[in-house]
Amino acid sequence: MAKMSELFNVEKKETYGALGRAPGSTLRSNERVKIVYNKYSNKALNSSDQRVKINLIFAHGTGMNKSVWSFHIKLLYEASRLAKDWVLDKVVSVDAASHGDSALRNAGKMGWVFRWDDGARDLISVVRHENDTTGDFINGMKAKTILIGHSMGGYMVTYASYLEPNLFDSAVAVEPVIYSDPSMFEKYLKLFSKIKGFIIDEFGDKDEVDEYFRSFSFFKTMRSEVLDEFIADEVMEVKDPDTGDVHYKAKTTSDLQFTAYISAMVSLLPMMQILPNLTIPFYNMACKTATWNPMEAPEYINATVPEDVIHPVWLEKGSHLVHGDFPEIVVNEFTKIFSERAKIAIESYPYYPEIRFKGQEDKIVDHYTGHLLQGRLEEFASFKPKL
Repeated sequence: MAKMSELFNVEKKETYGALGRAPGSTLRSNERVKIVYNKYSNKALNSSDQRVKINLIFAHGTGMNKSVWSFHIKLLYEASRLAKDWVLDKVVSVDAASHGDSALRNAGKMGWVFRWDDGARDLISVVRHENDTTGDFINGMKAKTILIGHSMGGYMVTYASYLEPNLFDSAVAVEPVIYSDPSMFEKYLKLFSKIKGFIIDEFGDKDEVDEYFRSFSFFKTMRSEVLDEFIADEVMEVKDPDTGDVHYKAKTTSDLQFTAYISAMVSLLPMMQILPNLTIPFYNMACKTATWNPMEAPEYINATVPEDVIHPVWLEKGSHLVHGDFPEIVVNEFTKIFSERAKIAIESYPYYPEIRFKGQEDKIVDHYTGHLLQGRLEEFASFKPKL
């Protein structure tokens, strides 16, 4: 059922995740998993609005869920009202297959590995599902679909942009975990093993829920507006059918969280290999004072992604959880990126064949076929909007 606000409505939806998952991802080979997501729609958008439509795909980090982005999405819809060149149209925020509501739908299915690149394919499955069933999130001349992810979600949006570059306009990765130093393997193995002991997924009452998330967990530094939404979507009430006693459980169990953490070790190598081959604009948003990623990670990424693709974004303050600790700062950077993408979209209009040749299909074919036959391959693709 849709939730309403003045600016947008929200509905919870689901679709199948990617098929052909990594070995060990599910207990039975070729098991189908479900992906649950929230879809937001702009209630005030007028069909006569000529601004570039921005559509967003949000992916969360390990241990979090789709609602960790809820406050940011609200702020973005508010900012959209005053934006000059862009307007926020549709948004989806996705629960990874082993997290949140997706974890509930996949209970008894998930295996001992959670390959993050499978998560990227799941994002693509969500977008394809929306393309096919609603016609939304189609990246085109006047509508741009942008991927946004944090940490593990930053990995997923980066990989998705590599797998399906024409499905998306650009990708924004906030403190992404996409770099690995093999010499640090033993250190991180010990770290992740230690992390498992700190994760709690069952609580006796609401006071225990609050104490854990707000005073003890990794997320305790998050702004209340962000953390409140995250907790509300993560913790569920469970009643004993025999006694009627009530206790509380996290949808994402400690085992599932640990699996996601430890699976970074097998997910990062393929990511390192694809970084030089990214082809759509990639915004690498990193905090100068963050310590979760190796110190050299941001500069390595900025130097490895092709020069005409990489867009470094440095944040002066904040930790790895900057999106939760300083949501307004992160949202402000998002709006700058949207303005930049909208400006480029507008400048690119004349290069689209249907505009250049006023929709005359025979002239479009003749023009570009001629270029192809002459070996003018660069000009043949000249209608592609610039990065």
